[in-house]
Amino acid sequence: MRNIFIIFFLFVFSQSNAQSLDEKNARKLITSESKRIFEGSRIDSYMPNILVSDVVTTFMGPNQSENFDRNQVYDTCRIQSCDEKLGVVFNEAGDRLLGLGIRNFRCYYYVIENAQTLMKLPQSPPIRCDTTPTYRIFIFRYEFTVKNLEKEVNSLHKLKVWAAAKGPGEIIIDVIRAQ
Repeated sequence: MRNIFIIFFLFVFSQSNAQSLDEKNARKLITSESKRIFEGSRIDSYMPNILVSDVVTTFMGPNQSENFDRNQVYDTCRIQSCDEKLGVVFNEAGDRLLGLGIRNFRCYYYVIENAQTLMKLPQSPPIRCDTTPTYRIFIFRYEFTVKNLEKEVNSLHKLKVWAAAKGPGEIIIDVIRAQ
């Protein structure tokens, strides 16, 4: 009888724990995990050479889905520019990020080639931004096993479908070793 009670308790606890990822907790998880996983990594995004974790936080504006569903791509956009978006894939338990997609118009530093322009030196380094979007998809590899590779393939598929639904653009895929 005692064993049945313990099994029942563990089942109820695991079910309630698995259901605990709501939108508020999802945002907290995305923020903390992106800082941990990306550490000091930088990319060219809405600003050149910016921390990936800062891009993720900035692009976590309004939810673009009608309802929060951790089994679907969590879709948000940058408040100042809803053309720039963030898509996130969670694991089944809702306690890990499996993949993350960033849609943005990449901005980067460039070299001024015109001597006339050099006479009027700008206040800040010259920046140029792409007019077509780039999709930067990050797949997080926790363990190199067949089961996890299936999750990676599924996450990549979900993020590619998410990107295709947003419109044309170049897709860049990075696999990041996560702990």
